Amino acid sequence: MPTHARHKASIGNSEVAQNTILGKDASECECGNPLGLGIAQSFAGWYVGWTCDQCGPVSRESRYFLSWGDAKVYLNDLNDLD
Repeated sequence: MPTHARHKASIGNSEVAQNTILGKDASECECGNPLGLGIAQSFAGWYVGWTCDQCGPVSRESRYFLSWGDAKVYLNDLNDLD
C-alpha cells in the first residue's frame, strides 16, 4: 500500500486532510492512478478517505461512522465546502 503523509486543516467543526506525498499535493497514487475521496469500510466502521481504483484505500480522513449513509452525509458535506 502506498505511503502518504497527511496534513489536517480545520474547516468549521470538521477536519479535512490535505493529501500530500513528500510534501507535494497528491492528485494521484504512487501507482499513477488518480486519487479521490471515497467511502471505505474496516472492522471499526465506515469512513471517508483517499482511495485509488487499483490500490484501494490509502488513507482515512474522518472518524468512523456506524453506517455507510452517515459516511455519505459527511462526504457530501465535504464536497459542499469546495
